Amino acid sequence: MPSIGIPGHDDDPWMVSKRSFRALMEEARDLAADQEEWQTLMRAEALDGLHFQLLDEALVKRLTVVVRAAALSVRARLLASFDDLDQRDREFTEYLRVLIQWLDVYIAELAA
Repeated sequence: MPSIGIPGHDDDPWMVSKRSFRALMEEARDLAADQEEWQTLMRAEALDGLHFQLLDEALVKRLTVVVRAAALSVRARLLASFDDLDQRDREFTEYLRVLIQWLDVYIAELAA
């Protein structure tokens, strides 16, 4: 199952279905500012995982913001049609909320 590893949640990575992870990574690639970010996100999708603790700190600082923005965007799009969503997509909106919260904390830690 695809996952995102965020320091502070080492024993509990953020995990979703391949379909959901792909949707998030596609949105994040659309927001990527450079080739390094885009390639990292492409590799993450191919390998079913994005693990911030394994990346260079400068890249992590950029990618956490990109992935957070992508999560916000995908969640907003899903919530706009919430009544028409199947159970899987409704659950995904909640998983995205959790990811956004975790990334908010991690981004604050990186900035400290």
